[in-house]
Amino acid sequence: VFEEQLAEALANQSPRNPPAALIMGDIDHFKQVNDTWGHQTGDQVIRFVASVMSRFAPENSTVARLGGEEFALLIPSIAPDRAKTVAQHIRAAIEGKKLVRRSSNEDLGRITISLGLAQAVRGETGESLVSRADAALYASKRGGRNRVAEAA
Repeated sequence: VFEEQLAEALANQSPRNPPAALIMGDIDHFKQVNDTWGHQTGDQVIRFVASVMSRFAPENSTVARLGGEEFALLIPSIAPDRAKTVAQHIRAAIEGKKLVRRSSNEDLGRITISLGLAQAVRGETGESLVSRADAALYASKRGGRNRVAEAA
């Protein structure tokens, strides 16, 4: 479904509208959450991150879990500065929430997310856009995590 919506968003690009944007996110140190608190708590964290991404997703956007702790937010048409603002809001909301383990009320500490943002260019394929957003995501990880990096 995500791949279909990505292809559709790129096919429907118009010179008079802002381009599509893809924000890819990966929960920082997620393996540590699972190893320390267990998979049920890990699932709680995944649901929390998905809810934050959905809350900040502009209308007509698609939020998808790509696997494990990696997410994507596809925005069919958005100005570049607005896309970066959306990504920063997501990052700040995740970092700012104090998470508590439901079963025991134990403090889970802060959860953070690294995000990569790529703005579509005319004629770009879905594979290329994903690849650029993914490269930006890994630049965010290499840069210290809990940040937004933009694709070149």
